[in-house]
This record gives sequence, structure tokens and C-alpha cells, in this order.
Amino acid sequence: MRESARIEQNALKFSMVSIIFFVLLAFVFSFITGSDSILFDGIYSLISLVIAILTLKVSRLAELPDDERFHFGYTRLEPVLNVSKSLFILISCVYALVIAVKSLYEGGNQVDAGFAVIYSAVAAGGGFIISFYLRYKAKKSSSGLLKVEVVEWMVDSFLSLGILLGFIIALLIENSKWSHFTPYVDPILLIVITALSLTAPIKVLIENLQEIIGMAPPESVVAKIEGLMDEVTSGLSLNDYEFRIIKHGRDTFMLVHLIVSDDFHFNEVSELDQIRNSMEKKIRSYNPEISMEILFIKDKSWAKLR
Repeated sequence: MRESARIEQNALKFSMVSIIFFVLLAFVFSFITGSDSILFDGIYSLISLVIAILTLKVSRLAELPDDERFHFGYTRLEPVLNVSKSLFILISCVYALVIAVKSLYEGGNQVDAGFAVIYSAVAAGGGFIISFYLRYKAKKSSSGLLKVEVVEWMVDSFLSLGILLGFIIALLIENSKWSHFTPYVDPILLIVITALSLTAPIKVLIENLQEIIGMAPPESVVAKIEGLMDEVTSGLSLNDYEFRIIKHGRDTFMLVHLIVSDDFHFNEVSELDQIRNSMEKKIRSYNPEISMEILFIKDKSWAKLR
């Protein structure tokens, strides 16, 4: 197993254990406080646990070689899973908004703010610590699955932070002339935090849908690779070159057509392999995960999709 894969899978296992702890914590405190916000936090974490198990399974599959069923390996499952996870986050946020609006319409929700503060302080603090730890592991392993896991934890942590701030306000006003507003703190808080949490999963959804439908990487990435290609082909007798790039999860595939000129000659096939090796080394200095297929052609029409 590659070191990056080992880091990824260990981090996912840590995430799963952490989720179990916070699910139990949320359900206990939602029962004590009667808070819909804390109950939603627990439900969100419970569904996250199921998705975390699937994520670990996909992580293991992605490391398997190609086989008779998946000729290009299993990494295509990664963007599909990430789309599912981002949709789950979005649906959870919309559900929370509906619950909060319903609660407002019914006159709010009276909760035990003292216990709610204890819960949200532990959940927010612990959630942010885990988020930063997983972000570090995601960067170290270049894992797309872990990056989406970080988004889940950050959304959950901000929900807990919002609960914390809101119930601190509720504690401050419950014995004041504003005490009649206390029942509205819980639903208003849930509306604000879930609305602010929508941006991250929408971004993840768009990025991974682009991978599923086979869109090219961002122009900045293509421009960088084109610059490297110009450097590595400058000494070759070529009329032109064309390349295509597609990304699926952790794998990036690059198809290169080198359109040779009349002056291009070689004595042995090994000479072509030397060109391939130098080109691959140059491109992988930018992205070590790129897999390249390099073809030598004379007729430019062979570089077009047929």
C-alpha cells in the first residue's frame, strides 16, 4: 500500500471513531436540553458515520489495480462518492432550515441553555481540532476524499459554534426584559448557521460533477502543463503536439500526441521510450499523480477524437 493511501485510510478511521463519540454526545444532550439544533447536529453526525464507512471502502477500492470489470481502476468511484456526500450535506442543511422555520412559526423552542452551552463548547472545539487534523492529513496525502471529509467536519463544527454563541446569548437574556425572545434563539440560530454552511458543499458538488462528466481541469492547470510541454518538446523535431487531460478522483490521465516532422528519425523503439520517460518526468515534477499515454504520429488527423 502506498504511504499516501495508508495516511488517508488511517485518517478516515480516526474520523469514524470521532463521529461515533459526537453522535452519542449529541443525542444525550438533545434529550437533556430539548434542543432541535443539537438533535439535528446528532442526526447529521449519524448519517456522516454511514458515509464515512462508505468513504473508507472507496478509499480501499481506489488503491486496487484495474481488473476485468474496471479497466481503468476504481478511482472513478471517488467523484461519485463526493457528489453523494455534498448532496447529503445540502439536503441536511435544507432539512434544518425547514425545521427551524417550522419552530419559529410555532413560537420557538424553550431549551435548557446551560447544558446546551456545555454541549456546543465541546462539540465546536473538538470538531475544529479534528477538522484541522484531517486537513493536515489531506494535504499530506493529496486525498480528495479527505478534503470532502474536512468540509463535513467544518460544516458540523460551525453548526456547533453557532449553537454555542446562540445559547450564550440565551443565557444572558433569559433573566432580562428580553427574556420573551429566548425561545426564538434556537431556531434563528439554526437558520443562520445552515444558510452560511451551504457554500462549501455546493463548491464540492460542482467540482466533482465536472470530474464525472469529463470536463478538463481549470485553465490555470492546463496552461501550466502546456508550458512544461513546450519546454520538454523544444529539442524534438515536431510539427506540433496536442494533449488532453481528464481527472477522476486521485488519478489524472493525460493523452499526448506528438506530431513528428519529416526530420524526426529513430533507430530503435527504446529511443522513443527515452523521450516518453523524460516527458513523464517533467510533467510529474508538477503533479506526481499524472498517468501519461504518449503517442508518436505523422498525420495530425490521428490526434482528433473519432
